[in-house]
Amino acid sequence: MINDIFSDAKALGLEVTRTHLSSMLLEIMKEQPSKVRLHQNGLIEIKGATLDAARLCHHVESVYKTLCVEMGAILFKAVPMDRKGYADGSWLKAPAISKFPTSLKELERAGQCYALGQPTASVFHSMRALEPGLGALAKPFNVSSAHENWQNVINDIEAKIRSLGNQPKSPQKIDDEKFFGNAISHLYFVKNAWRNHVAHTRESYSDDEALKVLRHSAEFIESLSAKLAE
Repeated sequence: MINDIFSDAKALGLEVTRTHLSSMLLEIMKEQPSKVRLHQNGLIEIKGATLDAARLCHHVESVYKTLCVEMGAILFKAVPMDRKGYADGSWLKAPAISKFPTSLKELERAGQCYALGQPTASVFHSMRALEPGLGALAKPFNVSSAHENWQNVINDIEAKIRSLGNQPKSPQKIDDEKFFGNAISHLYFVKNAWRNHVAHTRESYSDDEALKVLRHSAEFIESLSAKLAE
């Protein structure tokens, strides 16, 4: 319990609360050193140690009052239950997305923004999640994806895909034309429908739209993982 309070207080920046907890532990250690053990990993183990009732009450009251004051200075925002999974990234269950670590990180951020009621920011991060996908599509064709303008990269990849038609007919050729053709067509649609607008502050998005874009982006990266990686 004390270890959890210490950890949570540190995460929230409640330094005065941590100081009061330390004071209580030091007194316990001084009174009954054989019953308190500090592990190398920083965890504190207390077995059967007690304090005088008055001293224990004093410390508990000090910790509680300080905790209330410090917590009162922090702004908290509640996440609706139906969005909880988006806040902690648990919605990203597809193992294949791990082939695109940068996309995964951006999708996690997009989910957090959606959970916190920031839909336009969510769409922004969803679009950033697709950029490694564009780079992965460009790589097999030796196309540079360093351009800031997606259209230039898409045009170059499309030209290479069309050149696949000159190859002898084979199951591999048919599969490649379908895979790469569908992927680049999707990114062309995304560019016109969402990316250009959110990147240049032309549009704001509703929660429903942000969720649609978020799921769509995750599904697209998952589909690329069948053949490509970041």
